[in-house]
Amino acid sequence: MTQGAALFGQATFAMDRGYDDNKMFLKMDELKQDYVIRLKSNRKLLYHNKWTLATELRNRRKGKVKANVFYKRKDHEAYLSHIKVQITASRKDIYLVLVYGITEHPMMLATNKEIKSKSIFGAKSRCFNLKISV
Repeated sequence: MTQGAALFGQATFAMDRGYDDNKMFLKMDELKQDYVIRLKSNRKLLYHNKWTLATELRNRRKGKVKANVFYKRKDHEAYLSHIKVQITASRKDIYLVLVYGITEHPMMLATNKEIKSKSIFGAKSRCFNLKISV
């Protein structure tokens, strides 16, 4: 991470579930880098001042924004939602991005990139899914 940040300056790191670790979130904050990390099912997030499993938040939503997502070398029609939450490591505001319709269970992504419009969903999802389909 440190070498990547030194080489590229400001970048967005896309990582799979193996990197869903409090130390990784703290390191990315320390380096002032953006990230999109796929979450494990046991990840707890602070939502409305209550620690809640990411899967519970995922199950409460259904996806409001329709988007085309590239996943495993195929285009898929997916539905996306996002929720402002905090991660256990830093207590900084991040977004839980939920992607419905391309896997058996909706995909849960954590990002520190601010979501201001619906158009960011497609770019963020394509970036992440290209990384894991290689």
